[in-house]
Amino acid sequence: MAIKKERGVRPALIALAYVWHAGSKAGIVQDSLDRCDFETRAQIVWVKNNFAIGRGDYHWQHEPCWYAVRVDDATAYMLVAAMLPSIYCHNVRLYREVAAETGRQLRLGESVGAFRAVHFGRTEEEAVALFRDTNYAGFYHYFGGFGFAEAFRLPEDAEKYPPPAMLPQSEWTVERFRKAKYALAGTVDQVKREIEQLATLHGEGDLEWFGWFFDQGFMPWDEEMRQIELFAEHIIPAFR
Repeated sequence: MAIKKERGVRPALIALAYVWHAGSKAGIVQDSLDRCDFETRAQIVWVKNNFAIGRGDYHWQHEPCWYAVRVDDATAYMLVAAMLPSIYCHNVRLYREVAAETGRQLRLGESVGAFRAVHFGRTEEEAVALFRDTNYAGFYHYFGGFGFAEAFRLPEDAEKYPPPAMLPQSEWTVERFRKAKYALAGTVDQVKREIEQLATLHGEGDLEWFGWFFDQGFMPWDEEMRQIELFAEHIIPAFR
């Protein structure tokens, strides 16, 4: 969800969709988006460095994606991309202001979610190492190439890498991901304190939902189960 503000124009809540699909199903996917009142604006084609091995007759080296837009003031939800607490809270306040201009009176944090990576360790060092080998590795080698690392900008980046310049890969560090409060890595008590700050919007409101970017496939099975069980036992009951 994006908030679009133009000079002299009432702000609008813009729902964005990026839908990856099989090339042979492009028409079906586009029809489905149309029925959901999305306007398809472009088809993006991801040309990969290597073909992907699968069970089909051909091993494709590209993957298509529909980019679609819907202006939806009535039922919009927002996932705030910026992670740094000061910027995150600013965007949440901005979302409430724009919603009010469309007739939706929301409490601060209503209809807003946060998306974070959570890693538990017996010590903070163990949790950070787990983050480095799993979620961080995925961002560094894959997701960062799509521009997702821009969510981890810090105030000092404005002068060093002014938009439209993007953060270079050398800046995609574990320390940055933690400083921006995307990577919540530590003992159970440390992670719980971090999520409490997030849930209350650092004392300003009440966040409606939380999304955990969990690294299924990056961890050994036993470790995956341990992480899930710790989250279920210590985090979920504290924030119901």
